[in-house]
Order: sequence, then C-alpha cells, then structure tokens
Amino acid sequence: MIVVVNMSAVMINMHGVKTTLDTVSIKSFGKLQHTWCTPAMDIQLYAKKRGRAGTENMYKFPSPVDDNIYFGDCLLINSSGGDLLIEEWDAFYTVDEEEDADEEETDEEEEEDGGILVSDNELEEEPYI
Repeated sequence: MIVVVNMSAVMINMHGVKTTLDTVSIKSFGKLQHTWCTPAMDIQLYAKKRGRAGTENMYKFPSPVDDNIYFGDCLLINSSGGDLLIEEWDAFYTVDEEEDADEEETDEEEEEDGGILVSDNELEEEPYI
C-alpha cells in the first residue's frame, strides 16, 4: 500500500540537508522508526535501517534515536494532520537538545554529590596500625 501525504513534510537527505516537500509517498522513505509526541503535534520519522555502505544518513536525530543509523533520505511528518515545516522541526529539535543537556547536567551533579568533599584542614590523621 502506498500512502501519499498532501501536506508539507520535511525530508532530510543523506548529507543532512533539510528540504520541505508538499506531496510525499511515504513508502519510498522506509518504515516508521519513531514518533515524538509534543503538545502541538506528533512528529513521525520514516527511514530505512538497511542500505548500502556509503549511503548512511549523516543527520543527527534527537533522542531516543540519536544512536541509530539510517540509510538514504529520511522523512519527518506531522501525523496529527497538519503541515510540518523546517522551522517547526528545528524548534522541536532545539528544545529536545536543551532537555538532553539539562539531564546530563543533573547526572553530573549527582555524581559530584555522591562523594564527600573535605578540605585538607578537615582531615584527621589516624595512626597507622
């Protein structure tokens, strides 16, 4: 079954360049790989997980698919029924990156709090037995 979408979608070619498409045949982009749910829309990623060497998509997608490798062109659509513009994707991507950075900072702070820091003056010498 070929699904043709008559709304604006974002295509990301294998070099990471974003383009807006007005009419899209979803099947040519592979299978649904992930859906990011936001208050304004649900963004779906269609991509191929298999392909020839040298056709890997170089775009760095946000979590949780940031470590996945896709091949060829990838497609992003608003599955809530509206258009998805490059500016909207970029705004979502920026917010997602900031949330990831906040989580990493929290993890680092917890690691620092895990140990007890004392100054040299507070150290007591214990006799060696």
